[in-house]
Amino acid sequence: MDVSEHYSCKSAHEIQSAYWNHTTVTLHSVIVFYRKAGSDKIQHKNNVFILDGMGHNANTVIAITDKVVPAIKYLLPVVTWVHYWTDSPLSQHRNTVIFNFIANHKDVHGIHARWNYREAGRGKGESKAHGRRGGKLWQCVH
Repeated sequence: MDVSEHYSCKSAHEIQSAYWNHTTVTLHSVIVFYRKAGSDKIQHKNNVFILDGMGHNANTVIAITDKVVPAIKYLLPVVTWVHYWTDSPLSQHRNTVIFNFIANHKDVHGIHARWNYREAGRGKGESKAHGRRGGKLWQCVH
């Protein structure tokens, strides 16, 4: 899970006053790696969440996980654990809000969770690259 990119939105044929009214969006990329029961093959699902504004806080992270966990449970109905891997900025992942979220994960989502922290800025190449690809696709669509 990673904040990939920030974008400023503007209209293709904007009027002059719209020049000063750009909306910003943030792309949050999540890659779910999994192995189905009875298989040794590791598979993955890519997700990009487009959020208005530039939210980089624990509540944003929890809102994203609240969308991802049901999708994981649908994909793998017998899943018992989720392992989150992120870097460790205090505002997003390493604070009391997230610690409380993990402590109550089983009660809220019905499965256990463990949060794993990487050194800040290290080892997130897959999700960063995925978010950039999503941003390029998003730019083409809009």
